[in-house]
Amino acid sequence: MTLDGSHKFSSMTLSSGAVLKHSVGASIDLEVEGVLEIDSSSKIDVSELGNLSDPQNCEACGGAHASYGGGRGQIPYGSYKQPLELGAGGKHSVNGVAGARGGGSLHLKAKKLMLNGNILANGGGNNEFL
Repeated sequence: MTLDGSHKFSSMTLSSGAVLKHSVGASIDLEVEGVLEIDSSSKIDVSELGNLSDPQNCEACGGAHASYGGGRGQIPYGSYKQPLELGAGGKHSVNGVAGARGGGSLHLKAKKLMLNGNILANGGGNNEFL
């Protein structure tokens, strides 16, 4: 299921392999007034739904958010204490092509979380040059 923007539910259950995500470049602000239950086969996964690298700020850099990233990292942005912005992917210097997208953005507020699955917001990788 894809949700973009702000949503409020009285309760929510993700089961039987359910995956909750947002669209590329969007974000989810999710409030659950009661119980949010994610079973062991399900997940909230906003991995690789963030931004590509900043072409003005990255020649050969690793992904970034509130840190410099790897290699010749991008200039940090956002807060490491409350990371609400999308992550930015890295770029390889050989061909200058942005490799992968950074992690997406999820702001989650729930009265009770029963987590047996996963909540993920990873940046992508590019194995083209390995």
